[in-house]
Amino acid sequence: MEGMKFEMLTKNDICEIFYYNDDSFDVGIIQSREKNNVIYFDFNMFGEYNGVILQTHKAIESICYSDRYVDFMKKITDINTVPELYLNTKMDFINYAIQNNRILAIITKNQNVMDFNDIKILECDGVYIKYRIYERWCELYKRVRKVKISNIIMMQIDSKYQRLLEKVREE
Repeated sequence: MEGMKFEMLTKNDICEIFYYNDDSFDVGIIQSREKNNVIYFDFNMFGEYNGVILQTHKAIESICYSDRYVDFMKKITDINTVPELYLNTKMDFINYAIQNNRILAIITKNQNVMDFNDIKILECDGVYIKYRIYERWCELYKRVRKVKISNIIMMQIDSKYQRLLEKVREE
């Protein structure tokens, strides 16, 4: 499924996205939903655009388009701040990060251990990515890591936090 045309986004598209075994949820506008993943524009609790997220579908328990909180978010969210950024696959996220020198957040899972990192991608062969992790103060760890793309269960790009890091990073 290709991404929606930007003009088609409306406040009626805002929804809550609930995860299995988690009390928290995200608020967003779903860009695409396929059997293996959901990609959505994320909004923080103040209704501010907060990047694009790819989440493996297995992690999502339910999606709600109508309740009191969604109605509140529809009132405060400015969908005009959502950029025309249409990423439909993990490779789209990876290629966008490489080509535009952007920080990518990933969550990986190996043997029931989940690891969250903001990263700089160094190389991608279509199966693995080599990367370095940003530590505090947006400095890169020296160690180069490698992960199989299929082990990535979440990706986020263009979040408010990542945009701040991109302003101050040292490379």
